[in-house]
Amino acid sequence: MHLAEGLLSDSETRVVYAQSPGEVAHTGELLGLTDTETELVTQLRRGMALWKVGQRSFLVEHRLASGERWLTDTDQAMVEPTDPVASPGR
Repeated sequence: MHLAEGLLSDSETRVVYAQSPGEVAHTGELLGLTDTETELVTQLRRGMALWKVGQRSFLVEHRLASGERWLTDTDQAMVEPTDPVASPGR
């Protein structure tokens, strides 16, 4: 845990996506978020993030070009049935 905290404290740029209300207090403490930022990250929609660059904060909407979507779609495996015969490693 101390190693992770050390890495966070050394990071100049931090990108924070939506956080659940139960986790946000700890996240805010570890990342040095203000009360306003801590509240904000509980309300972020998909694709939105709080960027902390040094002492400055930015609300950023991440956008993908149509050709990039397949690279980042981590939900696809949960919605498409898998064929165990065609799965790699079998």
